Amino acid sequence: MTDLPVGEVQPNVLNRRRVRIPADALVLAGHPVRPRVRLSETSRFSDDTWFLKHAQTQNHQSEFALNFLRIPAAFRTVAKEFWFTLLRGDLPPGCEAIRNIDSIRGYLTELKVAFK
Repeated sequence: MTDLPVGEVQPNVLNRRRVRIPADALVLAGHPVRPRVRLSETSRFSDDTWFLKHAQTQNHQSEFALNFLRIPAAFRTVAKEFWFTLLRGDLPPGCEAIRNIDSIRGYLTELKVAFK
């Protein structure tokens, strides 16, 4: 499923502040979106908040979003890369449930608690 060019990461070398995902990459690509929603109008990697509501399948749920401004700036890029990988990247066999929108939002909530 990974269809984006990824920058080279050299082992044993710090790769600070090297974003390896294009800023305009659509975070919900590969997920079914709600009727009347165009994928081109959904959140992109560079956005500070990723709105997941367009991929939520249950109408009774509140609208999910990943707000990266609540993550300390020093960790924000790597957090975005991690969540992008959860949403779009290749996952090991048997880990498909990790890609569930409900689960992904919960992981960010847990991380924010860790930073308090």
